[in-house]
Amino acid sequence: MDEQTLILKTQIELSTQRVKVIKAFENADVLRPKEIAALNGMNINNVSKILNQLKKIDLVTGVSSKGRARYYSLTDKGKYIIDYVDDCNE
Repeated sequence: MDEQTLILKTQIELSTQRVKVIKAFENADVLRPKEIAALNGMNINNVSKILNQLKKIDLVTGVSSKGRARYYSLTDKGKYIIDYVDDCNE
């Protein structure tokens, strides 16, 4: 694992909620914040904030929006890093 991957992995794993959000994409290519929140029992506002954080470090991208609904998917970098992120045990 290179240094950049290790840094990203550590950034994600510092927050169990970040781990839950990125791991939600293991079984889906495109998700809405509402779907991620329901899957993980999280507040939708927290999910949206985390998605924005992950977007800033180029791990997710907004793929489309219909009205207020936004859809997100992993970038190539996100697809690569997801394999290195450990599941959280809550």
